[in-house]
Amino acid sequence: MGKCKTHGRVAASKKESTYRASFTKGTRNNVRAKKLPARASRSKVSYKDESEEESEELSEDDDNDDDYGFDDAIELVEVEKKPVFTVFESEAPLEEGLCVVRSLGGGKYELVNLDSIPRNHLGSEETGITIKDIPERREMFAITKERWEEASVKVELAAKSADGQIFRLMKLPLELRYRIYEFAVISERLLRVANANDNSNIIGLALLRTSRQLSRECTPFFWNNNFKINEVVKNFIPHRDQIAKNVREITFEWWGFAKKDIATLSFFAQCKQLKVLHIKITQWAVDNKQYHHRQFKFQDEASIKRFNKTNAFDVLVAIRGLQKVTVQNAASQFAAKDLTQAELDAFAAFLTKELCQPRPVEAEVRVSGYHGFCLPIYFPQLTLIQTKASKKRRSVFSSHRRV
Repeated sequence: MGKCKTHGRVAASKKESTYRASFTKGTRNNVRAKKLPARASRSKVSYKDESEEESEELSEDDDNDDDYGFDDAIELVEVEKKPVFTVFESEAPLEEGLCVVRSLGGGKYELVNLDSIPRNHLGSEETGITIKDIPERREMFAITKERWEEASVKVELAAKSADGQIFRLMKLPLELRYRIYEFAVISERLLRVANANDNSNIIGLALLRTSRQLSRECTPFFWNNNFKINEVVKNFIPHRDQIAKNVREITFEWWGFAKKDIATLSFFAQCKQLKVLHIKITQWAVDNKQYHHRQFKFQDEASIKRFNKTNAFDVLVAIRGLQKVTVQNAASQFAAKDLTQAELDAFAAFLTKELCQPRPVEAEVRVSGYHGFCLPIYFPQLTLIQTKASKKRRSVFSSHRRV
């Protein structure tokens, strides 16, 4: 029932093959995950072309290798499965129980039955001297706490497998697993970035840490959530690249801050997969307040006159590539009291017309005073400022050279 120099650990029997990852540098045959529909939801995901066999295939066009930490190419190597049970004959009768086995060589083994031998006998002085005299025998009892716990888990798994108490998720058809992922990691509530404690109570984030295959299959569903992002501050930075690459739906509260809102909306412009933007208007984001800086775009548009003077308006209307934009009043505590639904609908229609235009060819410039964010070149006034500053620096440099 055991293995040499072990305490009779029983591994769970399973039909599927076991694999280990062998990292190989210098090759580019990366293991890649199969892509899901761009906008998967509980009512719109179609599985008619999927099958369980397809879930095991490795797609060649996935650009999310780094999402799972695969900096190097990996090669899947099948590991040889060892038999769970070892059958042998013995001339002397053996008692059943949990045993520790040691190989003596020449096909001979030494066995200690931990169930049949009393504690006081094992802990006696005579037994201690007998064990100490032979170093290999002493090593036989050098069993760490971790090895005992691992053995206990394996024995429990084997028993549950025999009793049919193990639910084998990966044996389900792919379309059923997709339905499970939808209910597990897609929430009806807003998710807050960098607030994992709150989010873990809403959705099953632990499912993404179960295995690499589950992470590959489940992660695209996670990015179908609606994320609340009002600022890109220090605790947001560790998640910034992942969010910019994958986020599809964002809810943003417009407060009218001069720098913070500009930095946040500039980040939204860099989110390549962003398709839905929900904007909540606070009382500080309407009308021409004294703390609002001058805006340049659409200043003659009468239908949005209560919004086109607000800080970051120029950055907002420069976002492109969306599919849906909604505008609503903020919560009662911060809502604009005299803002009518007709004005909100007119602003939503205007933003839908502008923001749902195709995304332009990528080209970026860096503008000082915007927290290091790259702003697209379709900000004419910002590009003009940068150009004038550059010309001034070049002229000063040229005069020095002539001198």
